[in-house]
Amino acid sequence: MARPFSFSSSPSQSQLQSQPQPLPALDAISTCVAFIYRVLRSLVAVSKRAAVDVAPAGITFSVEDSKACQAHAFLDKSFFSSYVCAAGARGEHEGEEENSGVKLSIQLNALVECFQIFGNDLPDTQAQQNRPMKQSGYNESFATTAAASSEDNHPRSFIGGSSVCKLRYNGPGAPFILMLDEGAVTTTCEFLTADVDDNGTDGGEETIVLAADALQLTAIMKPQYLADVLRELDAPGIEPALTVRAARATSTASAALVFASRGDLGSVEWSATKDRNVIESFVMPEHVLLLEYTYNYKMIQHVREALKLATKISLRIDVDGVMSIQSMCDVGDGRKAYIDFRFLPMEEDEDEDERVLRTQTQRKTQTQTQATDLFIFDDDEDEGE
Repeated sequence: MARPFSFSSSPSQSQLQSQPQPLPALDAISTCVAFIYRVLRSLVAVSKRAAVDVAPAGITFSVEDSKACQAHAFLDKSFFSSYVCAAGARGEHEGEEENSGVKLSIQLNALVECFQIFGNDLPDTQAQQNRPMKQSGYNESFATTAAASSEDNHPRSFIGGSSVCKLRYNGPGAPFILMLDEGAVTTTCEFLTADVDDNGTDGGEETIVLAADALQLTAIMKPQYLADVLRELDAPGIEPALTVRAARATSTASAALVFASRGDLGSVEWSATKDRNVIESFVMPEHVLLLEYTYNYKMIQHVREALKLATKISLRIDVDGVMSIQSMCDVGDGRKAYIDFRFLPMEEDEDEDERVLRTQTQRKTQTQTQATDLFIFDDDEDEGE
C-alpha cells in the first residue's frame, strides 16, 4: 500500500529552484505556519481526508462525517506573503468564462502531522490542551475569566516566527507539496491527490446548505461560553444527543438560549440570556417565538478545537434545523480566517436508512443559491426583541 506522503531534507533551498514548469494551480508562501497548522488540525476530528478548493480569494479545506456534519475552513490569501493561483485566469479562447477554482482531495491527517513534525515554531499544543481551564459564573467577570483562560490560544499568538511554509499544486494528477523552511534546512513533503466532484466535499457529497434567507436564529457569542457548555455536558451516562432551544423575548420573559442533554441519572441544562458578556447579539424573526432541535452530540464535539482559535462565534439555525457554528479567527491587520461547522438535526427513533433518506430530501429542499456563500459572519445584526 502506497504511503500518502513522502519527505526529504536538504541543507539548502535548491529544491525551491527546480526546472521551469507551467504556471501552477497554486503557489503560496506564508510565515503563519503555526496558525495554518492549528486551523487544519481543527478539522481532523471530522475526517482524515479533506477536499481542497483553491480559488483566487484563498484556500478552503472541507471535511465531512456521516453525511450529517461538515466543516469548512477558509484561509484568505492575506495570510500568504505570496499567493499565485492559476484558477483566476481566463480561458485561452475569447469569450471563455473565468475558472472559479481548482478542486482536489488530500490526506488531511498526513498534512497536519508533517506540520507538527517539521514545524519547529509550532507551540506546545499538548501542554496547552492539558492545562485546566478556570471555572466561573457567567456574569460581569466572564470576559476577564475567558480572556485569561484563552490567552495562550488567541490567534495572534500563532502569527509570525522564523519558519516559512510553501504550498504548491501543479494541477490534476500532481502531488500537493508542502515545503517547510527552517533557515538551514528545507523539508519537502509530497501528498497524493485525487479528483473531487464539483458539487461538494470529498467523495462527491453535496454541501450542507444553510438557508441564509430563512434563518430562525442568529446568535453571536463568546467562544469560551460554548466551549464550557460542551465540556460540562460531556458527562458519563449522558445520551449522545444535544438539544438546542431558543426563545424570543416576551412581556414576561427575556430571550434565552438553552443547551440541554439527558441521561440515566437525570438531565443537564445550560441557559444564557441576552447578556453582552456572553451573547453579543441574539436575533429571531418576529414570527418565531420558540425553536427546538436535537443534534448528534459527538459530532458537535468536533468544534472544540476551532473554538480555541475563535475570537467570536456565530451560531445560526435555519427553518430546516440546519445548524451552523462558525468561528471567526481575527489575527489583526484585517486578516480573518473562518471555520464553519454545519450539522443536520436528528429525529427520535429513526434508523440509519431513514436518516440518510431524510438527509437527501432535506438537502434538495434547501435554498441552493446560498451554497456559494459559506462564510458570512453577521456580527452587525441588531439584537432581537
